[in-house]
Amino acid sequence: RTAGAHKLAQQLGDGNFEPSDICNIDIKDQIAPLRFTFLTRSIMCFLNPSSTWASLLFFANKEICTAVRLRYLKGADANLEIRLHKLLAGFFMKQADQNRNNTWQSKNSRAFSELPYHLACAGCFQELEDILCNHYFIQAKCSLGLAATLMDDFNPKAITGNKTQEKELSRFLSLHRVQQYKSFLSRNVEIFVNYPSLE
Repeated sequence: RTAGAHKLAQQLGDGNFEPSDICNIDIKDQIAPLRFTFLTRSIMCFLNPSSTWASLLFFANKEICTAVRLRYLKGADANLEIRLHKLLAGFFMKQADQNRNNTWQSKNSRAFSELPYHLACAGCFQELEDILCNHYFIQAKCSLGLAATLMDDFNPKAITGNKTQEKELSRFLSLHRVQQYKSFLSRNVEIFVNYPSLE
């Protein structure tokens, strides 16, 4: 392990952590730029070409993604996948709410589209409720042109096969607050799509 990765592991601990814990860690210098450049160049042929440098790397096609998943996640316990989703949720949460004050003023559309998915897959339904029932989050998502995807966030596709998580998902979907926001958005989604800056 590199010193940066060891430091990150110490900060998170080997126990449970939540996506909000990731937001409090500055990971900018966790991987040395030279090592990251070497890694990026060595796997470049497997990545989607990008005209600009970005902090996220994308596989070129679904087959490569499936091969990586089978190679590195096959046989891994469900906790590993949940921890990875929590890490990604924390990363996207930090990108979407850079001030960490629930005002959601970022212009990072990728963060807003990915955050609800990773929170659901991580089983972080309280955090998911907090963002989906936050008018600042809804407004930010609409202003980024993502209003049409709001209803998908209220129908999360969590990890299947985990009975506990499926039960928590059912409980989340039956919450009065969640149902009220979902109903309001479903009735008014066309308005949000056509007038995203409407408050």
